[in-house]
Amino acid sequence: MNMRQQTIVENISYIQNHISKICSKTGRDVFSVKLMAVSKTMPADDIVIAIEAGVKIVGENIVQEASEKFRIIKPVLEEHGVRLHFIGHLQSNKVRMAMDVFDSIDTIDRLKIAHKLQENGEAENKVIDCMIQINIGSENSKFGISDSELKNLIAAAAQMKNLRIKGLFAVPPYFEDPESVRPYLQKMRLLQKDLQKAFPHFDLNELSMGMSHDYSVAIEEGATIIRVGQGIFGPRFMRK
Repeated sequence: MNMRQQTIVENISYIQNHISKICSKTGRDVFSVKLMAVSKTMPADDIVIAIEAGVKIVGENIVQEASEKFRIIKPVLEEHGVRLHFIGHLQSNKVRMAMDVFDSIDTIDRLKIAHKLQENGEAENKVIDCMIQINIGSENSKFGISDSELKNLIAAAAQMKNLRIKGLFAVPPYFEDPESVRPYLQKMRLLQKDLQKAFPHFDLNELSMGMSHDYSVAIEEGATIIRVGQGIFGPRFMRK
């Protein structure tokens, strides 16, 4: 095992142990929290290392880049039953490719994209897992639907037979002190509960929130998927 492999393996082991400790402290089942390795800008070899260390979910934010990397390691993905999640801003002209590459589109933030996914799903006789992205901090620099428009989007998506809405996705505001993000995570959990009552025919059980610096707080507040990039792979490589 070279140094790069050792670093990634040790990082994943640390995170998994930390997840277990937080779940024990909060009374949660450790299996209720899933670790997503966010591999954007990272080479395919690093993804393989993470998968062989136990990662079952991989997230990418650029459709073309993901397509190229995942094609290289397709046998490994299939052997280990890895699920691929799109976590970037999806452009309408990339919808078809995204549906071919990913198992889940986690960032639906507007009706236009939901319709486009439905059209392609219907044409290809495919049902795609999806999540709704909320701009929980109302930040101009971030994508996501406002919480006030959320129910309308989900009500429309409920009529789309080729979409399977699984839950909510958010990138809260960044704070040096992870504790400062807690109110935004609490708001996400309350929105989820409200939506589960309003739309009982959807399970809406997934809550994707929490990243390398704040995933501990996110788990305490009910996250079911934490998205960790630098905490696993280290600093991102610059795209050329």
